[in-house]
Amino acid sequence: MKSGIFKDQKVEKVKHYIRSTCQRCTDRSTENINFHKAIVAHYFEARNVEIFYDKSRIEAEIFVGRGYVPITFDCLDLPVMLCSCIKEDQQSMEIYQTYVKDLSTTMALSEGQLQE
Repeated sequence: MKSGIFKDQKVEKVKHYIRSTCQRCTDRSTENINFHKAIVAHYFEARNVEIFYDKSRIEAEIFVGRGYVPITFDCLDLPVMLCSCIKEDQQSMEIYQTYVKDLSTTMALSEGQLQE
């Protein structure tokens, strides 16, 4: 039971990070954009993922049958769509936690929030 609660907290932390970074994505925030693309690529086993924040659209190539097929998701709520792509298995959670940790550290350093 305790590990389930801890896992839920990790999932919620990742989802919160997605929601908060989705609103700040511009051409300058490539780290967050790459994180969002990685979530989609991991969930759908996709390639060539592109996210258009201004249009709330995701375009990717997804493997179907014997090859990749282009697909477009027009999202009513892009952060909700990205959060729904979170896989909750142990390996995926470790990948997400590493991204969040690395990106949080990078953001803190760039904003001068960490001190030696």
